[in-house]
Amino acid sequence: MATINEDYTTEKEEAGSDHLAQLQELSATDQADTTFSGDTSVPKKKPTEIPQGLFEGQGGKGTTSEVDLSNTENSDQMWAEYENWKAIGRAENPRMSLLTTGSIWSKDPIQTEQREKAKYEWYLKYYGMSPEDYLALKDKRRDEYNDYNLAGFSNKIRNLTDMSMGASSDWVMDAIGTFPGLGALDNYYDRKTKSKYQGMNNIRSMLSIVVPSILSGGFVTGQLKKKLPTEMAKWQKRLIGMGAFSAQEVAVIGLNDQGEEHNALRALADFFPGVFGEKGAVPIPNWAKTLDSDSPRVRKYKNMFDTAGLSIMGTVLGAYIKIHGKHRTMDWMEPLDDTAFKYKTTAVVKFKDLFPVFLTSLEFEATDTDVNYFTAEVTFKYTIYEIVGADGRTPL
Repeated sequence: MATINEDYTTEKEEAGSDHLAQLQELSATDQADTTFSGDTSVPKKKPTEIPQGLFEGQGGKGTTSEVDLSNTENSDQMWAEYENWKAIGRAENPRMSLLTTGSIWSKDPIQTEQREKAKYEWYLKYYGMSPEDYLALKDKRRDEYNDYNLAGFSNKIRNLTDMSMGASSDWVMDAIGTFPGLGALDNYYDRKTKSKYQGMNNIRSMLSIVVPSILSGGFVTGQLKKKLPTEMAKWQKRLIGMGAFSAQEVAVIGLNDQGEEHNALRALADFFPGVFGEKGAVPIPNWAKTLDSDSPRVRKYKNMFDTAGLSIMGTVLGAYIKIHGKHRTMDWMEPLDDTAFKYKTTAVVKFKDLFPVFLTSLEFEATDTDVNYFTAEVTFKYTIYEIVGADGRTPL
């Protein structure tokens, strides 16, 4: 179970994964021997001796228990005792407490001391060591498995491959799958390259949207700068840009398999049913949000509509804030003298394609006790400049 704090992860949930990590490893020599000899048996290692009167602990190899945990009654008793000490000082709403304070327990120092004492005794009884020693043992096992085991190395390579596919071939194959007759090819690719870890599949899905959005967005920006005349009014440029970027985002979602999932309007209706649900104050109509009964093609059309609408709304909102938000071009500048103050309140020089070509050295003295700011001279080159008023828009 993935959580935001290890306090909420139980030992019972970790038990299965711990035992998997304790599977006997097969060395390269053993692999060669079994390959060429035909003997498929795994060489037996001498088991770790457990002191007399003790049994193998809950943590597996390297841990001991005072009772036989293969006995169901003893195992049930162990987990009952576990729940008892973990309940000491537990908040009434553990999840909310975890989000607000970072812990599922209250801050009562007396209960904290009681819980830690009971926890320590529980670990000694069923693990044969302190909680800290067991964490160190787990870290040692994990390092050995990940760094010195072929399976661990293979997983790392596979994860890197998954991310690279999400950033490259995934969205390319999604686009190919939109052509008539090639959908089966895209589906075959998805089945054969799907990661066994859902987390990596989620990362691939995210990258398959983010990467083409960045690439296509950069292309659109470059084309707008080249194609739009310099003398064109700014509102016209913004209007054309709004349409171009909306079309770009619609194309990305339309060519991607993620367009077959539920759209943002469906998410709003699910998360806020009292507002946007069917019986909410502002219900979202079924023709706008995706439905469980929709076909993949219908969902893709609704996602494209959803994306275009949100893109236009975002552009309009941004333009409104920029125009009416009373934000001036030089608001970031803090004038240090009268000349700079007059310059800021009178005019602004806007350079196009400005870049530095020369910078003098920075000189300083390490023995100075006063605060001395670095000063240097810099030379720039530019294509053209425009002088406008302090509002950053009115030509002078």
